[in-house]
Amino acid sequence: MAWSFAGMSRAAAASLFLTSIAFAAGGAPAQLTATCKDGTTFSGTSRTGACARHGGVQEWGATSGSSSAAATAPSPSTAGAPSSAAGAAATTNSAAEGRFATGAAAKAHCPTDTVVWVNPSSKIYHFVGSPAYGHTKAGTYMCEKETSAAGFRAAKNEKHP
Repeated sequence: MAWSFAGMSRAAAASLFLTSIAFAAGGAPAQLTATCKDGTTFSGTSRTGACARHGGVQEWGATSGSSSAAATAPSPSTAGAPSSAAGAAATTNSAAEGRFATGAAAKAHCPTDTVVWVNPSSKIYHFVGSPAYGHTKAGTYMCEKETSAAGFRAAKNEKHP
């Protein structure tokens, strides 16, 4: 059987090739994780497009699953990116302010409160189920009780869940 990559972009063909290598090696592609520059997290099997609408990748996390060529590929240049120590300090400062990179981390901080997605530039937060929840250009997860002290308000067109 002959393979044809006609009509595919080079990136798509390369991704298909790397995926086929991973399956030939005996497993599914490795799961990659990353922290985006706006504090959101990315999880997927390819680095392509990771954090594309979130300012780019701040730091790559550990991989899980089978090893693959994509998982062992060298990471992109980190020139100008904060060091791991600086990234850890920023995460600690955000947690101290009640801002979290994941909804799970926020829920662990306030298990009885509603977790909301906060857009710091507009000072508006969104509830789970809103199209904007987790999808604004910049944002972070917070406990609803901590939002008013930080100067945020709920979006006017949304109802509390």
